[in-house]
Amino acid sequence: MAVRRSRVFVDSIDGNICSILVGRKGIPVTLPVAILPKGTSEGDWVIMTLQNSARLTRSSRKKAAALLKMLEKNIGCPA
Repeated sequence: MAVRRSRVFVDSIDGNICSILVGRKGIPVTLPVAILPKGTSEGDWVIMTLQNSARLTRSSRKKAAALLKMLEKNIGCPA
């Protein structure tokens, strides 16, 4: 399972939204504050870890296929 870690600078926090700068290039990203570790403040550095999940991908694809099947079955039915 591939894992990627990047250093992240917390540039600003405004209510429930934060602006972070990701990696050496400082790529700007806006995220919900709830994603940050508890106690994180503006000016802090954190490590972001991203990991592939084959299990979650399979599960999501199964759910989407089932939903599409249900929608196709119900085409033409009055609302």
